[in-house]
Amino acid sequence: MRRYRALSASRGRRPLIDLRAGAHEWARAAWPVVPCRPGGKVPLTPTGFRAASTDAVTVERWWSDCPRANVAVALPPGVMVLDVDRHGEDGFATLGRLEAEHGPLTRTYTVATGGGGQHRWFAVPTGARVVRRVGVLPGIDVLVGGSGAVVVPPSVRYGGTAYRAVDESPIAPAPGWLVRLAAPPSPKPWTPVAESGSTVGRIAGLRRAVATAPVGSRNEIAYWAGCVAVEIGVDPLEVIFPAALEAGLDEREVRAVCASARRRVAGIGR
Repeated sequence: MRRYRALSASRGRRPLIDLRAGAHEWARAAWPVVPCRPGGKVPLTPTGFRAASTDAVTVERWWSDCPRANVAVALPPGVMVLDVDRHGEDGFATLGRLEAEHGPLTRTYTVATGGGGQHRWFAVPTGARVVRRVGVLPGIDVLVGGSGAVVVPPSVRYGGTAYRAVDESPIAPAPGWLVRLAAPPSPKPWTPVAESGSTVGRIAGLRRAVATAPVGSRNEIAYWAGCVAVEIGVDPLEVIFPAALEAGLDEREVRAVCASARRRVAGIGR
């Protein structure tokens, strides 16, 4: 696997205060970047993180249009980020319990976020299957390549707090327990409401539709499939859960889509 090395927030101990220069530096290092709202994380591009690019002309145009845009990097396959948050549940307390149980994490490229948290970057072992897990533990998210992006230095949070590298070590292999934490969760075993071939066939069709949904339509197709599942008397979560994860949705999104489907079929509205 390619050995990635993330960029620090500084060169020669001089801080990068120019967001455009920072974006170019990440792009030159082959990390696709995308501009985000000043002080925030929402992409400014119409297609979101899918527009991320390393093209110098594109990067220059984006940051010429909005010099204060934050810099986000689209994570490539093979890279995952342990997102430790201070808001609400204290992710550092959770991380402390994990390290007490499994041993300290290996030194790796680490960013102090503008909100007081941390992003710890890791390489996914060859053959391991991981998915984006939002809220997998109190104060802990796991972000994975191919399913989004992460804000990087020298971005600045609302209020003026900058993202900065606090450990410039090369990106280390993820330990086994972290890989297991990011593994796709298993739903309850599914039992068909009816054993008829038509019901089983429809369920199989719904799963195929969700698993193969194109980017940009995944939520809508998952919602449609969830509504159909409710209409035929089957728990939508048990029908589409594995397929939706395969398509790139995270656990929280899938549960929200299924809840919306139940309300819609019940006449409560989406």
